[in-house]
Amino acid sequence: MSFNFSTRGRKNLGYLVKDREFISVVNFRLDQEQDEWGRPRVYGDMELKGKNRKPTDYEGPLTIHSNQGYSLNLEITRYLAKGRYAFQVKRANQPTS
Repeated sequence: MSFNFSTRGRKNLGYLVKDREFISVVNFRLDQEQDEWGRPRVYGDMELKGKNRKPTDYEGPLTIHSNQGYSLNLEITRYLAKGRYAFQVKRANQPTS
């Protein structure tokens, strides 16, 4: 999975959902590295804007729909601190232009 997003490393705005259930508005950042087999691994961190729900309250993959028009299917990997979570991107859907 290779990302050509111009937003890599910058803060992005989007909303987090589970299936069709809204969880929170989020600020998130993406980055990419190669795993031990040379394949790109995309990961990031996000900060929830609302404090009423946590992504760890949900089982299975979650989705961020970004304001730039793409979607990220992700898995939460750990809680960082102060409402921030690390995640790994499992699949991305870029809009066709």
